[in-house]
Amino acid sequence: MAATPTPGNLFDEFEEAFQNCMAPLTKEDNFNSVNHDELRTNAETSGQRFLDLARQLEAFFLQKRYLLSIQKPELILLEDILEMRNELARKDDLIKKHADKLNEWQSLLSSMQTRLGTSPSLGPRPPGPGPGPSPSTVHQGMMTGQPPPPPPPPSHGSVPMPGLSPVGGGGMASSQMGPTPTSMQQQQQQQQQQQQQQQQQQQQQQQQQQQQQQQQQQQQQQHTMNNPSMGMTQSAMMQASIGSSVGGPTSML
Repeated sequence: MAATPTPGNLFDEFEEAFQNCMAPLTKEDNFNSVNHDELRTNAETSGQRFLDLARQLEAFFLQKRYLLSIQKPELILLEDILEMRNELARKDDLIKKHADKLNEWQSLLSSMQTRLGTSPSLGPRPPGPGPGPSPSTVHQGMMTGQPPPPPPPPSHGSVPMPGLSPVGGGGMASSQMGPTPTSMQQQQQQQQQQQQQQQQQQQQQQQQQQQQQQQQQQQQQQHTMNNPSMGMTQSAMMQASIGSSVGGPTSML
């Protein structure tokens, strides 16, 4: 049997209203007939009473909280700080969860790329100097009188052959289908690189010829400066040849 509530005590009234709501569900009466309309009316009445007491109890707690915030605001601040810390911890856990999922998807994507043979190592090369000899080696070769070393042949190990798939097990089907667009692009890139290498070699040969001509001119100038007598004899011989050519027709006259 439920205890009679104390007048003005909201807690006891709230407990009694809850018990009245649960009574039709827990009471067993196998002998008397049950009137459904009466049960419905009692349930609605007890439920409405329970809701009214719950609203009054909520208003009571809100009033006490307001008085507490006026008298001791530091307690409200501590409560807010605890709530913020809990919220930040929850957000950190959510961020870590999303980061783990992102790493998992990235690893899955990289594994799929390696399986399909579309790794970044086979992409287009950045623009830069070709594999020919560097200008420093060319300059050293010109100073020592030795020709520069020939450029190394282009490596074809990393480039797949046309008509062959980089994935194992599908070579026959891909060879029957013909070269793929990626292999054609790689062939065009190789041809462009070879043309660039040939142009660089031609430019280097022209530079070598110009340097050889400059060296020959410098050697001739040094030779004439070291042997001035030979330069004078050569000039005298040139004057004599000019005089003989001039005096020939006068003697005939």
